[in-house]
Amino acid sequence: QHTEMGETIRSLGLEPYVEVLGLVSGDEALDVLLRSTVSIVLAQKQGVQVPAKLYECAGLGLRTLVIAEPDSATAAEADRIGGGAVAFDAEDVEGIARYLREADAGGPVPPRRDEPIDYEALAVRVAEVLRG
Repeated sequence: QHTEMGETIRSLGLEPYVEVLGLVSGDEALDVLLRSTVSIVLAQKQGVQVPAKLYECAGLGLRTLVIAEPDSATAAEADRIGGGAVAFDAEDVEGIARYLREADAGGPVPPRRDEPIDYEALAVRVAEVLRG
């Protein structure tokens, strides 16, 4: 799988922008994340799950690109918490590219919403999704 990913990175000319690290410790991962321009949360085909990484990245005040279906719980949470968290469908290549260009230009990360990030509020939202 890493070979296929490496080939895709090379074919798209992304070598200057992508570094594949493999398995790293939690401290190393945090260090890399804090030095990054954009954090990425992949949540495709996870309709009702919200990866904890979304909250971690938003809590750190990082610009966060969320790849998830527009009607998913993760996309709704990205919109709710705001700040640098923005969700795009995996098929929205133009939107993702625009977001990455803006991030590369170094614009400020928008502030988070006043609503706190907490699992109790998430549980209520997930229950609504499951009932719907």
